[in-house]
Amino acid sequence: MGSDTWICPSGPPGYYLKILHLIGLVSVPINFLCLYLVWFHTPKDSKFRYCLAYVQIVAFLVEVDMSWVCPGYYLFPMMGGYNIAPTNQIFTGHQNTKFKLNKYLIYTVIATCHTFPFVTAFCLLNSGLSTDQMAVLIERNWPKCIHVLNNRGFVIYDPSGNVWSAAVGLAAMAYISVFSVFGAFLGVHTMYILQKVRFHLSRQTYSIHKTAMINLALQCLVPTFCVIIPFNIIFLVVLNDWWQWQEFSTNLLFVMAAHSMVSSAILILSNRRFKNLIAEKILIM
Repeated sequence: MGSDTWICPSGPPGYYLKILHLIGLVSVPINFLCLYLVWFHTPKDSKFRYCLAYVQIVAFLVEVDMSWVCPGYYLFPMMGGYNIAPTNQIFTGHQNTKFKLNKYLIYTVIATCHTFPFVTAFCLLNSGLSTDQMAVLIERNWPKCIHVLNNRGFVIYDPSGNVWSAAVGLAAMAYISVFSVFGAFLGVHTMYILQKVRFHLSRQTYSIHKTAMINLALQCLVPTFCVIIPFNIIFLVVLNDWWQWQEFSTNLLFVMAAHSMVSSAILILSNRRFKNLIAEKILIM
């Protein structure tokens, strides 16, 4: 049965917004606890705490946007959906061991990584369709979904007819693929160096570096399971027009929205100093 027989939901199920809001509420204390521990209970002379704080703040802001400010309900495989927050009246849906790698290459990759939101935002800005164009697109592909146009927060993109819409998906795939591979390479390369110099380090120093690498590996697994895998599942749903998977693929936004919360929880639980500090505070209370 083709997608031309699919009747799109006119709105999200009752549980959808409640779960997103719950994720946002639970995330707030966990994120603030993590930021407090990172900023006040990591070595003051360590520049790494600035990186951790930066990552946690950015991830938390994205989570707040997804769960409270502009939560969306998507109609995959249609590249469209609803902005279901009250804000849709304001925001429409269309919105010093030797290291052989050249440090300038690393800085270039990191700087390029930060262009991702600006590149996708620029592409989306140029991907907008008029109401008539959206109506023609829906009537041609999903004739029983024409009622979605009655929702002010609805927006749809047409990658086959608008090069900017296609560029959004291509840019996302390119950025995620390149930086995932680069990050994995850095991790493997660092572990190789650590193994190579282990006999030149004291047992305590080696143990500290090993623990740091384990923590870093756990932190890398979070975006893999909370962002990359859900994104690829959604990509397959859109690519293969699996409209039967609409609700499941849209509910993957719960996993993506919880990215910051999971990252903060793992950072706390994988750090012995943080765990001991929390245990001491609990005992005092």
